[in-house]
Amino acid sequence: MPEPWQPIYQWPMPDVPKLEECELEEDLFRRRAMDDGIDEKRKELYLMYAAARADGPIAVRRASWTREENGLLTSMFWMQARTGRSERYEAPFQKCILAYIIPGGSDALAMSSTLDHSIWYYDDDFCCEDGLLYVVNCPRAGDGRGVAHGKLYNRVGKFVAVTCQEGVVRADRRGPERKGKL
Repeated sequence: MPEPWQPIYQWPMPDVPKLEECELEEDLFRRRAMDDGIDEKRKELYLMYAAARADGPIAVRRASWTREENGLLTSMFWMQARTGRSERYEAPFQKCILAYIIPGGSDALAMSSTLDHSIWYYDDDFCCEDGLLYVVNCPRAGDGRGVAHGKLYNRVGKFVAVTCQEGVVRADRRGPERKGKL
């Protein structure tokens, strides 16, 4: 509930392309699958990702990413629920949708599992069907765990929510193969 006469300020929304200007992830994966010289296994994987994204309840569009001087990578995604707009989707229902659409995992991960996940809502006036910008960074990953911080904005730049997620991360990476017998 809004409290009148209280201070109001927010982190500004980053300058990113509008939702309609950003490529759907399923289209990105289909395009990558058609690249010249791509091996069949990777092509199959990209097509599988594309089909999963196209059939999913959330449309994801990559908006931008930045890398700070200290190496911190910030990824920005437009996310839009494919539920169809309805007047019955009031604030409590929108908050449930927002909690559902917060992504977990990555293309390069073999396994990812959330250990702790929190969302702080700072506004009730948003609609997941209209699209939300998710600005996320990972200030620390190591020893099989990582933490991600996120900020969500509606299309007009109003700061809607903050997220924090800690998870188990298993990257699909292997050390060099050893030659010969041990």
